[in-house]
Amino acid sequence: MEQVKDIQIFYFHGLNSGEQSSAFKHIKEVFPNTQLLKYNFIVYEKAYKEIESFLRNQTLDNLNTVFIGSGLGGYWANLFCSVFGIQTILINPSLRPRKNLLKYTNEDFICEARAYLFTAEPAKAYKEHPIRIYPRAVFIGLLDNVVNYHETEKVLGNIAKFIYLPDEGHRLKNLQPVLDMIPRLVNTFL
Repeated sequence: MEQVKDIQIFYFHGLNSGEQSSAFKHIKEVFPNTQLLKYNFIVYEKAYKEIESFLRNQTLDNLNTVFIGSGLGGYWANLFCSVFGIQTILINPSLRPRKNLLKYTNEDFICEARAYLFTAEPAKAYKEHPIRIYPRAVFIGLLDNVVNYHETEKVLGNIAKFIYLPDEGHRLKNLQPVLDMIPRLVNTFL
């Protein structure tokens, strides 16, 4: 796929990820106007403020801008697509982090160049947010053993287009379906 320069993408990385994300790198190869949203995933309030402040300082064109979020980044992309009215693609999103993050209690993570021992408290700080309706596509790897996609279906089932990928896990090996969806999303409403 050749480079597409007129589409602006903001990529919300997942838990314990960031610039090293292979999905981010691959999307940026095709869509060079892709920016990574860096946020402190350990501290909910700090992450919210960092993301909101960053996005408020951007020129967001609701016709040519796309949010993409993977895993925990799907939670943030979904939340901020509702705040800013931006079309969004979610990849195996963790839409209930308050519950989903508890399985990482007592694991070590690196965030903002510091080591953190993840406890239940940061997970409990995540909030459930009301969902407003905006066009979005949700990619589900049916082999995902990190996020239960049935929860995602319950939250977004009536307002999102679901694309099921039978041979994919939590981290997609083949991003081509996502790359193909991006221009469709900005040029039409699903």
